[in-house]
Amino acid sequence: MSILVVGDGPRDAQALPILVNRILDADVATRFDDWHHVRVRKQKGTIYARKLMYLTRRARADEFAALAIVVDTDKSKPREKLRQLRDGRDADRQNNPPFPTALGEANPHFGVWLLDDEKAIRDALQLTSDHNIPNVAKTKDPKEMLSAIIADAPAEFADVSAALGAIAEQLNPQRCVHRKETGLATFIEDVDGEVRPVVCS
Repeated sequence: MSILVVGDGPRDAQALPILVNRILDADVATRFDDWHHVRVRKQKGTIYARKLMYLTRRARADEFAALAIVVDTDKSKPREKLRQLRDGRDADRQNNPPFPTALGEANPHFGVWLLDDEKAIRDALQLTSDHNIPNVAKTKDPKEMLSAIIADAPAEFADVSAALGAIAEQLNPQRCVHRKETGLATFIEDVDGEVRPVVCS
């Protein structure tokens, strides 16, 4: 039993699957796919809805138990990509049995979810208790801020993707006080409602 995890770039490759397991409080096998490598033909529906339906077909064909997808808001209107993904999930379920699919949109980027847990960052990167971790609500670019924090960490954390994975291993979603604003709360709710019943039963 395994989960197909799809994220918004190579930086997410280690951290996002770990975060899914942290939410589930389980150790479920995962495979990570980069969202940007998904190519779909021009047809009816928005690009995100079409990609969602393609990924659902692929997850079924590859015999995954569930699918978890996270996109970054970037410069789009908040929750617009999430709405399109949900439209694709709904459209797929009109013609097929529902496939367990958790959807999330990180506002503005996935890194903001990790940046929201100061203790996880300090513990994972072996930083001192007085090391400044900025408040996500006051950070214009959480991705760059995380990169700067990682650059201050010991040399063993030079690989950014591995460092983000280490932070995800320590992350406690309940400590993420801005989880509603960043989109993490919505993703947690979807993982609990869609994925947990099939992989943790």
